[in-house]
Amino acid sequence: MKKLITARVHVKQGLVDEFIQAAKALVTASRAEAGCIAYEYLHSPDNGHQFLFLERWKDQAAIDSHFASEHFVAFGATLGRIAASKPEIVIFDIKDEKAV
Repeated sequence: MKKLITARVHVKQGLVDEFIQAAKALVTASRAEAGCIAYEYLHSPDNGHQFLFLERWKDQAAIDSHFASEHFVAFGATLGRIAASKPEIVIFDIKDEKAV
């Protein structure tokens, strides 16, 4: 079953540019993964320190592979240093392909 992931990230003051650089690298590498359908990040216009990742994956196995990938692990290490709080990650099943 296809999956949708949302991941909300709050970045510490003064580290937004570093986050954006790391996020761009993560998005590029993740989009190249075999099970990735879509991968992007959004920047809140109301809160300059808030970001949201939107990801679509072929199935849970693709997500598991992504979470184990070198680029995701490296991004996690960077995020651990620059995030203001733990990311809020939610994984959804896509039941109706036409709805997404």
